[in-house]
Amino acid sequence: DGNIQGIPVVEFGKIQIDRDDPLAQQVQTETAAKGGDEGQQQSAGILHAADYFEILKDVITGWGITPAEIFDSEISPQYKALHWMAYEDILRRQPDTDFQIKKIIQRYALTVIYFATAGELWRDSALFLSNLDECSWNMKREPKYFLGAGACEEGFVTRLDLWGNHLTGALPPEIGSLSSLTSISVFDNNMRGPPPKSMVHLKKLQKLYLQKNEFQGDVDFLCGNEMDLFKTDCGKKGGVTCSCCTGCGYNANNDKPIG
Repeated sequence: DGNIQGIPVVEFGKIQIDRDDPLAQQVQTETAAKGGDEGQQQSAGILHAADYFEILKDVITGWGITPAEIFDSEISPQYKALHWMAYEDILRRQPDTDFQIKKIIQRYALTVIYFATAGELWRDSALFLSNLDECSWNMKREPKYFLGAGACEEGFVTRLDLWGNHLTGALPPEIGSLSSLTSISVFDNNMRGPPPKSMVHLKKLQKLYLQKNEFQGDVDFLCGNEMDLFKTDCGKKGGVTCSCCTGCGYNANNDKPIG
């Protein structure tokens, strides 16, 4: 409908540049070198980081991705993600189309996952929090296995594979906004849980690998997703209750289909 929290999209471009903003200075230097109309057009969209933070916050809260009060805590993964996007990320998208809004939400959700799972301690960063498009936040490991976020279709990630990557903490609710995902693997980490109930919104999800973690509780709320492969620690060594999982556990004696 062209509005976010009552703010018309056309007004986003009217925020004045703060000459003391280091990022603004950097981009101004780059665009000034171009000269002419092209440079003026590019520099017209430069925003102060604090202003851009508020724009992003309006998008995220307006679309119901994260409650506004979460951003009151500067130690929350959500605040850290938004702060990174506003103050450090060179790729500053403007929410002037539905596509750009969805890309902002996708980048934000992946960044929240990074901070919620102690991304600074990951075995491999998989290019997360780089200035590349988030479709390129991935790498090959050993040497042919996919790691990271990507396999994009029309700009949106279909795979999130962070297996064996020293993840700790918990999967955040924002993962449920990555509606294009068809495959998630966080196998062999130190995740606790249970997984967030927002994952029921991942209607395209066909493969989910949660085993060899510290997840606890009942995950039957995910049975409605009707996945082809769904593995958790629901076996003898696990603490997960699951009536629809296609496999339990992760070792040679227990990694097999149910029934």
